[in-house]
Amino acid sequence: MTGDRPADDAADQLPDRVPDDAGADDVPDRVLFTALDFAVGIAAAGAQLRPPMPFPSGLRPFLRVQKLTPKSMTAVRRAIEGDPVFRQRLGAVAVPELLDEAGMLWLQRPEGWVERLAALAPEPDEIDIATQLRRSEKRREAAEQTARRALAEVAALRAEQDRRTDGIATATGEAAKLRDEIAVARTEGAARDRQVRRLSDQLATATGRVAELETLLGAAEARVVDAEQVRDRALVSRAAGTAVAGPEPGATAPSRSVRRGRAVVQRRPIALPGGVYGSSDEAAEFLVRHAGVVLLVDGYNVAKLGWPALDLSEQREQCIRACENISRRYGTEVVVVFDGASITGASVAQRRLVRVRFSPEGVIADDVIRDEVASCAVAVPVVVATNDQAVVADVRSMGANVLTSEQLLALGRR
Repeated sequence: MTGDRPADDAADQLPDRVPDDAGADDVPDRVLFTALDFAVGIAAAGAQLRPPMPFPSGLRPFLRVQKLTPKSMTAVRRAIEGDPVFRQRLGAVAVPELLDEAGMLWLQRPEGWVERLAALAPEPDEIDIATQLRRSEKRREAAEQTARRALAEVAALRAEQDRRTDGIATATGEAAKLRDEIAVARTEGAARDRQVRRLSDQLATATGRVAELETLLGAAEARVVDAEQVRDRALVSRAAGTAVAGPEPGATAPSRSVRRGRAVVQRRPIALPGGVYGSSDEAAEFLVRHAGVVLLVDGYNVAKLGWPALDLSEQREQCIRACENISRRYGTEVVVVFDGASITGASVAQRRLVRVRFSPEGVIADDVIRDEVASCAVAVPVVVATNDQAVVADVRSMGANVLTSEQLLALGRR
């Protein structure tokens, strides 16, 4: 405690004391000095706690008083007796090291305490007030120190308990969370294991299927290569043969019709399916795909239209390649007719998939095309590719179908 402010004025303002045992009122306040001083010391220490320890409000004016005067002792006694709960709490912590016998009896109040307390009360002339005050001051300081130490230990233990409680709660929550995560991980792991096994089975099946398809593909590619070789040999043989051989230069063309008895048999053009127009690419493809058809191509008419920027020999080569492309794709028998066998480079040294003819000296390609149509049997369907309208009119009169040079180029460039 600090400060020397007297508390007598505050003591005058306290209400009248409520006696709890009439027999104890005759005991002077000075006999209870150790108990009263102990009570003020406990209240002073309890006021510094957070939260503060409850104590009678009547003790508040004396918390900073160093020494209790006779008048302040009366006020302190009145406040303690007015709060039995606080007094009982003081009695529970009172020890003989801090209080004399009178103080212990007044606070704890065992059976017969009033008589024993009265017997301890000295005569007025036997009391050495100064000595009593010094002893009380020592007891009070010891009480304050003990109370503070005990309360500090209690506070420390409470804080440690709270910390451990929080730690236990946190650890319990984390453990529960980890258990949940472990359960989820196990469930997910089992699901992943099943998925891995299922995917492994599917992969094994797919791998086997791929190997089987690769074997089939290799066999199919080998058959395609063989088929293409057979086809090319057949086309070359057909181009080198005489199935559509034309007449020798200067020979008379056979009749455009055949007389059988009284009837005249004439070639009939290939009929286009409904909805297909003769000038369309669909019509051109339909005609060159027709079974047994012979396609006659007006070579330079097509070449000059398709590759005008090239020289004559390159135009001729490009035209032949386009016709070979048609023969290879559709299996069509193709005859390409060019003007002038005497023109430089007018020859085909390599084996071709189509038959290439050059008109002899003094004969134009148009006449060679007319002779080719006339030399074909009437049962053989014939298609002529040209933009020469004179040729178109003549071959149509002989029952041949006609493609424009543009239609032929569209087919050959696919």
